[in-house]
Parts: sequence; C-alpha cells; structure tokens
Amino acid sequence: MESQTVCSCAYIENGDQLLLVLRKSPPYAKSWVGPGGRPKKGETYPETVIREVKEEIGFDVQVRKYLGNVSFPSDHDSSKRCRVEVYNCKVIGGEMKISENEIADARWVSKDEILSLGLAKPVEVFYKELLNSEQFPISVLL
Repeated sequence: MESQTVCSCAYIENGDQLLLVLRKSPPYAKSWVGPGGRPKKGETYPETVIREVKEEIGFDVQVRKYLGNVSFPSDHDSSKRCRVEVYNCKVIGGEMKISENEIADARWVSKDEILSLGLAKPVEVFYKELLNSEQFPISVLL
C-alpha cells in the first residue's frame, strides 16, 4: 500500500500577480510552487500555511479560503503519494526575506506569465483547474 504525505500550500495574490517560490530540494526541486510545507505535530493545515510562509519568505499571511487539493505520485519515491491542501492567503505584514535553506528564489509573477515559468507539474495542473473552476473546493488527482 502506498503511503501519503500531506502538505499545505499558500496561493497568495497581489492584484494580477501570484507569489511563487523556487524550491531547492524535493519534492520538485528546481521547480516553481506556492510556498508551503508539512505540518508539525498538532498543527492544522491552515496553521501550517501561516508558519511555512513566514519561515520560507518572511510574510505574515491570513488564510482567507480553502481552494482544494491536488494529489500526485512523489517525484523522488515511487512508493509514495503527496497531497497538497491549497489555501488562498492575504499578506498582512512582514517583508519578503527568502529562507536560503529551502528556497532558491521567490517572486511575484503575473498570472499571464505563470504557465510559462516552469511550474512543478501538480502546481500547473491545479492552477489550470483553478482558472476554469467556478465551484470550490476543487480536487485534482494525478
């Protein structure tokens, strides 16, 4: 039986831009994704998003809405699956400061440019579904 890792991810908008980070390590090293990560013991998925955004890029965020999830095979261990719970968040404080241990780069990207950036495949599929969806939450299985 496959095991599954569950993570949380922030979808942070600023006008027509979305905040993305370039990962240094698996899963999806050297790919652009939303900031996020694994929950600590006793932590809810929204609490994970808030903590991870602060740790990875220095912003304080407020979770506004659960958008859905994407489930996919691990890119570095074929016996595992990953599920990412995605939350729409708003920046409410802090300054962009990249955690060099985990993140190679972070930037605000125009929504028109996102699909040409080099997104991790699950992020790309989820984002396309998000653009075409009118009902939330959405669920994507790869």
